Amino acid sequence: DSQLVKVNPQPDARGSYVDVLENFINLGPIVDLCVVDLERQGQGQVVTCSGAAKDGSLRIVRNGIGINEQATVDLPGIKGMWSLRSSGADVYDTFLVVTFISETRILAINVDETSSAELGETEIEGFDSDSQTLFCGNVLYDQLLQVTAGAVRLVSSASMQVVKTWSPPRGLQINVVSANKSQVLLGTSGGNLEFNEGPWCQSHLDGGSSMIIPVPAPLGGVVIIGERTILYLNSPAEGEPRDKPYVKASPMRVTITKAFGKVDPDGSRWLLSDQQGDLHLMALHNDGHRVQGIKLEKLGTTSIASTISYLDNGVVFIGSNFGTLVTKATGDLQERVGRPNDSGQPVAAALALGTGCCDRHLKAPCLDKLLIGNVGTIKIGIIDPKIRLIGMHLYDGHFKVLPFDSKGDLLKEAYNIRLEELKVVHMAFLHDTAKPTIAVLYEDPKEQRHVKTYEVNLKEK
Repeated sequence: DSQLVKVNPQPDARGSYVDVLENFINLGPIVDLCVVDLERQGQGQVVTCSGAAKDGSLRIVRNGIGINEQATVDLPGIKGMWSLRSSGADVYDTFLVVTFISETRILAINVDETSSAELGETEIEGFDSDSQTLFCGNVLYDQLLQVTAGAVRLVSSASMQVVKTWSPPRGLQINVVSANKSQVLLGTSGGNLEFNEGPWCQSHLDGGSSMIIPVPAPLGGVVIIGERTILYLNSPAEGEPRDKPYVKASPMRVTITKAFGKVDPDGSRWLLSDQQGDLHLMALHNDGHRVQGIKLEKLGTTSIASTISYLDNGVVFIGSNFGTLVTKATGDLQERVGRPNDSGQPVAAALALGTGCCDRHLKAPCLDKLLIGNVGTIKIGIIDPKIRLIGMHLYDGHFKVLPFDSKGDLLKEAYNIRLEELKVVHMAFLHDTAKPTIAVLYEDPKEQRHVKTYEVNLKEK
């Protein structure tokens, strides 16, 4: 390797006249090399045999951008950051706006008499510091723009005072925003839709938790599948806080990747599959009201990759690799396996597994129509078991709700809800709840996984 050194006129405390300013890694001489996809992500990396004899080494050359760390500040729970210039004529940024769930902080670069710069906290009087900021930026006429859920604010860069504000109509709130120097595009939600805290929540789950299975009545609650554990959660006992739910856990030695559906109507037994293609039976031992234990038993091997869910009124909701979200199935489901549905796609083969293990004469009413327009890429799509709502997680921080009317038809009006949980792993509607209730499995910035429940309150107009 090479070094950049400085020769001083006087020796230091160690008696040395030389200070090492920087080291430069040297790959030469390269005796041999090869290209290997070490991380199996389709991007090759060059592995070199560098140097010779006792000074030889293996070096990995990667594509990427090198980052030199200048300073670090420990601020957990950051939801967004924007840089601002104190004036439109400035060449460099002055402010760093950092937002959290319920507040916004502003950091500024201050230059002292010795021309050394420090980053410290400051205030912009025209900004709302007690709300989460959705967008911030410099705009025309030497002004600053701040958008929160409740208002759009224009602030003068010279006086730092509010010049103009705009608020959405009563009952609505801003949840999506994009802007340039002269225009602001807003998406609002609310009105007759509320998103409230649900009956329970649980923090610090198994780091590999990736699946929520809602359990129907009389047991209720959910099963959360992790890498090393199966966890059952339900509402806390009377008088207990919502962050102390009823919990039963069981260790496991396999990695479950699929849930094919329930075997019994009460949800006490479920068909699961692991990454090796082995089929397992998960049994929730119970006293008729509460789960007392969990047992996982291997049944055999399957190569089926589709999933099915049984809704409360007998409708079968199918997630299939054949490219259809919901399959219309009437009469004897076993007779429909492999045949085209109304869209010309074949019914998922998972139905053969589901009907064979549950009831060979299982019948389901017709799901007449489920028409969804071009809403973008759906990360997670879920249906309330009582057919009251459809929920779609389109992208991070955004959840779309499509309500049904009393006749079971989709309403034309859809609602957007902003999720504070940005990295959602899985979502599911709970069974047998007075109001549609969603369990959200998510990962925080520290890569810890948690689960929360939310009630969706759709008020009458």
